[in-house]
Amino acid sequence: MKYKIAFLKEADEDVLNAVGYYEEQQEGLGIKFKDTLDKKVDYITNYPKHFRIVKKEYRQVLVKSFPYLVIYSIKKDTVLVHRVFNTSRNPKKKYK
Repeated sequence: MKYKIAFLKEADEDVLNAVGYYEEQQEGLGIKFKDTLDKKVDYITNYPKHFRIVKKEYRQVLVKSFPYLVIYSIKKDTVLVHRVFNTSRNPKKKYK
């Protein structure tokens, strides 16, 4: 069963900021980041319990080739993406 996906406001902002940053660094890199993220999110919706719980109900998975974590939880048949977190940021802000 494929789960539904919902990005919380903070996660949407994280994605927009990351895409914008990577596009500024190199044309097309923001699109590559988004494509890589979309593939990871698609995998999560198919296998949401594949990744272990790291804190309370939160699970996390690294985005391949980029220093970002997708932090999510599972509510019934929906994967809630709480953050798309840059690993170079303060880890105390990861779950806020």
